[in-house]
Amino acid sequence: MKKKAIFVFIIVGLLLSMGVQVSIAEEPGGIGLSVLQLYHHERADYKGPIVVLDVLPNGSAMTAGVERGDIITHVDKESTTGKEYLYIIEEMLRGPAYTSVTLTIKRTSVNQTFDITLDRVESRGLY
Repeated sequence: MKKKAIFVFIIVGLLLSMGVQVSIAEEPGGIGLSVLQLYHHERADYKGPIVVLDVLPNGSAMTAGVERGDIITHVDKESTTGKEYLYIIEEMLRGPAYTSVTLTIKRTSVNQTFDITLDRVESRGLY
């Protein structure tokens, strides 16, 4: 992965030095989760927070200790409750690879709420 980035950096540098305009598309990034939105009976829109259905192997979420059943209440301090599911996935959890995202996790098994900062990794289809 690092060799690819160095190679791209060198090529881009050469092109820029020759006066060529270069545009680099950002690689999509994910954190390695399968999630679902919870039903919230006290809200008119019924949109509750996000629950972790599965933690995918080798993703940054697994490395950080996110567990199946964890409830994601906030992403980068923005509440997940009341948000559209696709907005949460596409605009909050996913993002450019090699950027970080902070999740506020409510772990009901031990009655704790805490923040975890994860690095998005290059991926296709990971949340």
